[in-house]
Amino acid sequence: MNRRYAMLAGSFDPPTAGHENIIRRASQVFECLHVVIAVNPEKKYRYTTEQRLQMLNTIVKDLDNVIVAAWDGLSVDYARRHDIGVMVRGVRNEKDFSYEYDMACKNHSLYPGMETVFLPADASLSHISSSAVRKLKEEGGDLSSMVNSNIRILLT
Repeated sequence: MNRRYAMLAGSFDPPTAGHENIIRRASQVFECLHVVIAVNPEKKYRYTTEQRLQMLNTIVKDLDNVIVAAWDGLSVDYARRHDIGVMVRGVRNEKDFSYEYDMACKNHSLYPGMETVFLPADASLSHISSSAVRKLKEEGGDLSSMVNSNIRILLT
């Protein structure tokens, strides 16, 4: 497994300024970063897989070492298939860390040797979540500080 290759998996429904910050920072640390959209047929998403792919590709268009993909299985299976040795997880607060730590332990048991790297959210972005963006969008609020300007155009 290649520890120069990392992945950041999530629903990205929609991708936020916080996601973009973590993606950009991780792309500077790793030779190759896979941003993987989770596709769970049992979960209801606001945006289709195709829309989320388009939004993420818009965000990373200037990052040559970032690959955006969708995956409908376990993240560790995607990592194994692509020889990825590191899972990157952004954390905003203690609650996020507790959840992500538990997931890291589960992933490590499913894919021994895989490491998880936690990147703390930029303090100015730590209040942003996809659910907050969706709610603010529904209420007609200003999303300018929460999502990339190119993403605001794509939000329908």
